[in-house]
Amino acid sequence: MTEEEARGGEFARERALSRDELVKLFAAMHKTPGFSVQNALTLKLLLMLAVRKTELTAARIAEFDLKAATWALPATRTKTNSAIDIPLPDPAV
Repeated sequence: MTEEEARGGEFARERALSRDELVKLFAAMHKTPGFSVQNALTLKLLLMLAVRKTELTAARIAEFDLKAATWALPATRTKTNSAIDIPLPDPAV
């Protein structure tokens, strides 16, 4: 690991989890004592929506339009300071 990686520096990532890896991850989450349903749902949403953890965990219910299946992420909570309308896949709704 480089010093920049250890500090959490930014670099391009091209890695994606395979279906087999996702199956193993979900099985491990289910078996792990203390890994709550809330933690599992949060992780699944992070994988589905490809957003930053803090963007999701700071979300307010008013930002979600479940009928339109969208999440209006305000500019104040994005890295780019630009509002983003995120489509919600059916499993997220």
